[in-house]
Amino acid sequence: MTAFSVNKDVFTGQNEIDDAHQEIAELSQSMEHAIEGGLPFGEVYKLFQRLAEVITTHFELEESLLDSYRDDPDVAAHIEKHHENHAFFRNVLKYTETRFQDRIRSGKIPNIAGVLPKEYLDELIDLDLEMVELLKKHRPG
Repeated sequence: MTAFSVNKDVFTGQNEIDDAHQEIAELSQSMEHAIEGGLPFGEVYKLFQRLAEVITTHFELEESLLDSYRDDPDVAAHIEKHHENHAFFRNVLKYTETRFQDRIRSGKIPNIAGVLPKEYLDELIDLDLEMVELLKKHRPG
């Protein structure tokens, strides 16, 4: 899995979402370091499970926030792209979970380096940047 790094430009002003961006970056980098550092299977798997949990909750928060502005035609047009991107990532998480489950007995960490292409993360960042701009129209003040 490609490690995610935080991009302050995708901060929405919504603390829960912005904090999750930060935590996702930290967890993905910790997981990458754990794999590179040869930490035991159980520790890497726990990091992955926590990362998957944070990402899943984060996606739900983003989607809920966007859905609350669905009456805005620009947001409505954006929602579908955002949902598709999240659906792809959810499938990657399911696949990666399966790879870990398949290797519990052997304790061998699966090779997950290529399951999340850089192009996907670039698209995700572009969508989040677009989301930030759309949400600015709905921010009080």
